[in-house]
Amino acid sequence: MKTPTILAALAAALFLPGAAQTADSQASFAYTPGPAGGATLTLNGNTVLTATQRGWITATGVNNGGGVDGNYLVGRCGSSDNCVGDDILRRNYFSFDLAGVGTINSAALGLVQPEDAFGFPTFDGYISVTPTLGYALYDYTGASPVQTATGTGVYGDLGDGNSFGSVVLDASTIGTTVRSASTPPALPR
Repeated sequence: MKTPTILAALAAALFLPGAAQTADSQASFAYTPGPAGGATLTLNGNTVLTATQRGWITATGVNNGGGVDGNYLVGRCGSSDNCVGDDILRRNYFSFDLAGVGTINSAALGLVQPEDAFGFPTFDGYISVTPTLGYALYDYTGASPVQTATGTGVYGDLGDGNSFGSVVLDASTIGTTVRSASTPPALPR
């Protein structure tokens, strides 16, 4: 029997400037693998689940493979600054085991926005030339398991569908747990 899961995905950089893409970072939630700072999903205000998988897929369809301690990074990690990335946009994914969960009336995704991303004090969890970035949470209905899926279709599916809320990030959220709360239209089961 298949274990029910919800795959929470995000689209980042909702508030990017309309100018041409640059190599400057527009990234948030840069997170290095490890047990601290895991993704959580709070259901109905009191049931807290920890992600069973987390990771990212690029706009070119590359998947980092995730895992229970997988690295997650959303947005564009720029090669011109201390993010030292490849400039390719990423979208995150998180999987939660919903076995035994009854009716879901509300859900809130909790993510640590690290103060020291990638283990380096200067690599904060918010690296952007813009003052704010938007982080939106969507359901996911594509290929499963998502941690082994690749392709631009998967990337696209991680940024559309039912929206379960959003939050605006800025430099003041570094070192905090950011929560995206909403009342879902209907969580997939």
